[in-house]
Amino acid sequence: MTRREAAIATSVREAACEFGRRLGDEQVRRFLRRAGWPGGDVIVTVSEEPAEAALYRLITTTVPPVLVALRRPSGFVFLTLRPTRRWRRRRPLSLLVAPETTMGMLYDLVRREAVVAPRRTPWFTVKVLGHVVVH
Repeated sequence: MTRREAAIATSVREAACEFGRRLGDEQVRRFLRRAGWPGGDVIVTVSEEPAEAALYRLITTTVPPVLVALRRPSGFVFLTLRPTRRWRRRRPLSLLVAPETTMGMLYDLVRREAVVAPRRTPWFTVKVLGHVVVH
């Protein structure tokens, strides 16, 4: 593991702990309910984490629908990933994502294109739920 990978892994662990604390806040839970999150598996990630690594964790360790809690400098942003028929028929072993793509880049792309409607990919329908500010 390189120093950069170790630093990202530490950031992800810290973000997961922070997200766990935030779930104790009724306002955050209410925000997620109102946004349509029914509960289920969660992947916590940070902007700098390579998308390939986070999506691999998502594919191998979760059951859809999945909430992605992405830690950004200003707080957490949330996405939901719901499986398509293709996912249900044949769960992917990997997703084709450029190695330099980070979760922050992926969120920015989806957010821009999901303003009007959820974005559909071959594997998931991605919906941006919103942002919770860190105080």
